[in-house]
Amino acid sequence: MTWSSSLRLDLRLDLRLDLRLDLRLDLRLDLRLDLRSRQLLMSLEQVSLLGRVSRSCRTSLRRRSAEPRW
Repeated sequence: MTWSSSLRLDLRLDLRLDLRLDLRLDLRLDLRLDLRSRQLLMSLEQVSLLGRVSRSCRTSLRRRSAEPRW
C-alpha cells in the first residue's frame, strides 16, 4: 500500500512539475511569438501607411503640376 501511494505521489508531483514547466515554456514562447508577430504587423502597417502617404503626395504633386499656372 505504501509503495503504490508513494508512486502516486511521485507521479503526481512529476506531472505537476512537468505541466507547470510546459505551461511556463509554452506561455513564454507564445508571448514571444505574439510580440514578434505584433511587431511585424506594426511594421507592415507602418510601411503601408508610408506607401499611402507617398502615393497621396505623388497624386497631389501631379494635380498641382497639371493645373495651369496664371
